[in-house]
Amino acid sequence: MKITTQKLMLWLYPVATQNRWVEYADLKFLLPDLSKSGRRSLVAWLKKKGWLITSQSDQGLLLSLTKTGQHQLVQKWPVLQDHWQDWQGEWSILLCLTAPKNDPGFRYLRDQLIQLKAINLTRGVYLYPNNFPTSLLDLVAKLYAQQVVIMRVNQWQWGDEQVILQQRLSLNDLARAYSGISKELKQLLMVKNKQKDLTDQLKKRLFRVFNRLVAAMEDDLGIVNHYFPRVEAPQQLLAYLQQLNS
Repeated sequence: MKITTQKLMLWLYPVATQNRWVEYADLKFLLPDLSKSGRRSLVAWLKKKGWLITSQSDQGLLLSLTKTGQHQLVQKWPVLQDHWQDWQGEWSILLCLTAPKNDPGFRYLRDQLIQLKAINLTRGVYLYPNNFPTSLLDLVAKLYAQQVVIMRVNQWQWGDEQVILQQRLSLNDLARAYSGISKELKQLLMVKNKQKDLTDQLKKRLFRVFNRLVAAMEDDLGIVNHYFPRVEAPQQLLAYLQQLNS
């Protein structure tokens, strides 16, 4: 799934309401690098996949993400999953033992772990918050039944987890990014409360902030708020954006 597709789906993703409809005209601000035909093709492709629906209104063409589209997005963006709100710091650990002949050096498995943003603690040792996705567990059962061990731990008995996570995931940088985004969105909300509607110039600023949020969320497994509880979660920041765009 290309980043332009993910950005559009994330913009349509409903946070505060069950259904969210967005004006097609806003795509020129959301995806300025796409041509008119490119934006039309992207919407048509998403409709064909069953991830997006459209409706005609007095404001023009409206777009909304289907339940199937929402599911696809959440699978791609772990930070959107609801269970992180109740996460208590449990981790899964994957240990690579002896590589099988059909995957020397665990290259294929490593690629899958990198895509999941699993933390490579040291050679052959990967850390993942909560449980590994079912897709990864099925892959291990199918191809690495005797070559891999997976276990869960509930607490760190030695070592500073926040220092290690900062080194591997740049948690402090993500927390600062979310704080800066929150501050700017609240400034925009104050402006909107005064003048009711956003000018095109303010809309451009709004979508620049959205792009910063997308970049931060791409690197977030969903655990920043656990270690920095005073930092507003990405879902809340999305809610601010949707309030500004309503």
